[in-house]
Amino acid sequence: MIPLRTCMVWVMVATSSWCVHATRTSKVFLLPEEQRDHLEPLLTAMHTLGIKEFDDRHADSWDAAAHTNEFDVVWSYEYPEWDMLGPLRPHTKVNHLPGNYALVTKGHVYTNQLRLQHLYGKEHFDFIPQQFRLPDERSQFMAAFEASTNAAAAAVAVRQPPSATAADDPSYGRRWLIKNQNHRGVHFFSGLNHLDKYMSSNDMVAQCIEPLLISGHKFDIGLYVTISSIDPLRVYIYHNALLRMCKLKYPKDLDDSADVESYVVDDYLPPWEMPDLKEYYKAIPSEDREGTSHFDVLKMYLDSINMDSSRFQQDIYGAVAKLVAGNRGHFVRTEAQFRAANHQPHGHFFEMYRFDFVVDDTGKPWLLEVNQSPNLAPKHFATGTDAKMKRNIVHDLLTLVGIQSPHEASLPNTIFQVHETYCKPKCQDTSRVVDMSCWRCPGWFSPHEATTLHQSATEYLRRGGFQLVFPSVELDRFLDGGPSPHDLAFSRYVQSSSERDVAAGATCTSRSHCSMHGDCVNGRCACDDGYEGVACAGIQDADLTDALEHAKFEDELKQLHSMNLRVVGAATPPPQGASDTALVVLMLGNVVGVAIVYCVATFLYKSKASAKEH
Repeated sequence: MIPLRTCMVWVMVATSSWCVHATRTSKVFLLPEEQRDHLEPLLTAMHTLGIKEFDDRHADSWDAAAHTNEFDVVWSYEYPEWDMLGPLRPHTKVNHLPGNYALVTKGHVYTNQLRLQHLYGKEHFDFIPQQFRLPDERSQFMAAFEASTNAAAAAVAVRQPPSATAADDPSYGRRWLIKNQNHRGVHFFSGLNHLDKYMSSNDMVAQCIEPLLISGHKFDIGLYVTISSIDPLRVYIYHNALLRMCKLKYPKDLDDSADVESYVVDDYLPPWEMPDLKEYYKAIPSEDREGTSHFDVLKMYLDSINMDSSRFQQDIYGAVAKLVAGNRGHFVRTEAQFRAANHQPHGHFFEMYRFDFVVDDTGKPWLLEVNQSPNLAPKHFATGTDAKMKRNIVHDLLTLVGIQSPHEASLPNTIFQVHETYCKPKCQDTSRVVDMSCWRCPGWFSPHEATTLHQSATEYLRRGGFQLVFPSVELDRFLDGGPSPHDLAFSRYVQSSSERDVAAGATCTSRSHCSMHGDCVNGRCACDDGYEGVACAGIQDADLTDALEHAKFEDELKQLHSMNLRVVGAATPPPQGASDTALVVLMLGNVVGVAIVYCVATFLYKSKASAKEH
């Protein structure tokens, strides 16, 4: 039998170990990758945000993934080895969504488009070029080929080809391509006489998009898309984009003899060197600044050639949002299956993709592919680089999802409580959801909905350069399975948001809601020097004007009337010194508690022994 004193020692050691994990103030990431050259922006952003790498001899492999108490976020370039993960804690984040093949596998993506066309009509889901798998779908392909050939002939007959050279291109609108499964070896054809040799290839045949040219070059545009939550569904797109120009000019008659660098974007030219775009770049991208937004430049160019740039942005953002929303049910089911199979009730999943589009000669965007882990390695040219843009993307992504240490996660994540006399007249206006201080109004939200909404709202305030594209009033009807209570709550919040409302409503309860770059003062973030924004996620230019404005804003916040405003729990986390003191006190408290238990047990044992003797 193990002596009671030994048991007490074990309990004390275990309790102390738990305390250390529960009160760790540092934020730690696990990067199970040996090759890291392409992840420089990620490592820079982690360092800037004070997130340290897990220090272990197996830290560059999935062998370290079992130690989930030791890190707060897992970032992997490849798809995760889910079975290697230890028990995830509620605040732990993983940068991939279970079941993301629905977006990144070409066959699944096109099949999903057909399914969504059937549900909502082709006019709403017609942004992926037609494609067919040979030889299984030969008959469907033959019908589509004939239809496209007839349409092209009719357009040429009435002089409708949008491109100036289209009338001189005998294959305009009739061109298809064969692309094998490993994305190599593209072959073009505009007739069926060479099709038989591909019948046993099991490759994809896809319609070729007649591209819009800039200075004679074909281009593609990549949007950085983040899905930060599945329920409620939250989808963001970074305000800038990757704009890549083919190295060679596009041929007048594209066929297999054309140089691949004239129609495939691999090694590419920077857009600011294109003669047709130079005037729109007010700032060239560099190591120190992101420069003029490539997405804005493209829109200005479209306007200059009488194409509707507003419609273009609506179409391209809408394609992303509708495709993700239309697959929400799949993600919900797959995540539930993953959690059940791996016994993972906790943890949070997010993912950033790059959606690559080509623009046709009418200005319509067509989705070519979705990249699961977009290349983050900076591209350097003699005249500039996208290094700063990629660093900003990762920095804003990590800020958006909100990496927390165990100590931060343990702080009370409560909603502001105000005196009922303050909220009573406001409770009738159910559109004023942006005012967090009145979320306890009768009939507004259940406690669980309010807590989830608080997480969504504070994330929204940390969005930095990301723009929320879902939820959207125009696109909510495409949400697979319909809106959940959390979807409805967050949609109400977004609709009620405006600069005036945000200025009046409570937006934080702790420093963590201010991106750890500001103090929460009466429900508003008073940002530290050098940071700005509602959630202190933006970085200021360090000049005197900004410093003075910040000081004035902070003084005004501190003078706000707070008599009726109270917070359940601490408004800000203690400084590091206070945290260390609290840790010591907590450990001593546990030791004292264990000692008391030990003394009581000893007393009872001795009393029982004494009774037996008598």
